[in-house]
Amino acid sequence: MSDVKKSNGNTSVIDKLRQYASENEGREEIVLKKTKVKVTMPKVITHGMMTTAQAKARGQMGKSVDYVIADICDFDGSKLTHDQVATLLPSSDVQQIQAIIFGDMIGDSMDKLFGGDQANEA
Repeated sequence: MSDVKKSNGNTSVIDKLRQYASENEGREEIVLKKTKVKVTMPKVITHGMMTTAQAKARGQMGKSVDYVIADICDFDGSKLTHDQVATLLPSSDVQQIQAIIFGDMIGDSMDKLFGGDQANEA
């Protein structure tokens, strides 16, 4: 697959993906509703980040979410381990983060649950 424009003038898929990543560089910030902890995470969360977390969790889907959160998020400027994510963060705060990370898959119901403005910033 070439990363140049197709002969019909349309932008190639590689160009579109690179443009999206370029337009969404950096990190976004939210404040967790329950604990009031400031969380920063990449604006673009790639599939590779997700599969890396799944590999660390050795296929245990519940743990893979904790690994994703631990790997990509900073909490008041600090990192948490996946065990700390699982044992220290209230479930509602974890769900708030999940709504941002997996928002398009979860749908608008999470926006309503957690106050749509923050969940829609993803």
